[in-house]
Amino acid sequence: MAYVLDQLRGHRVVALGEDHWIRNQVVFVVDVIETALNEDLIDVVAIEFGTSDKQPLADRIVGEEEFHEEWVHEIFRDMSDFVGWGYE
Repeated sequence: MAYVLDQLRGHRVVALGEDHWIRNQVVFVVDVIETALNEDLIDVVAIEFGTSDKQPLADRIVGEEEFHEEWVHEIFRDMSDFVGWGYE
């Protein structure tokens, strides 16, 4: 995680990829986002999947003082993905 956080400190845009069906990778991304928000390293999070009706929730995630992991889970659960929600 330290490498990704260092990249966020030094660059305006950082792309981070993961395999959606591998739980540890998704947990890692959530941990990075939570840590980066707590350290005020990010203003915007863009994801390459999801549904447009969850955009207001995504906006709230980055606009709130506190990180709400359950909101991220809600976005991931409702994404249109052929593999579905494999992290329960």
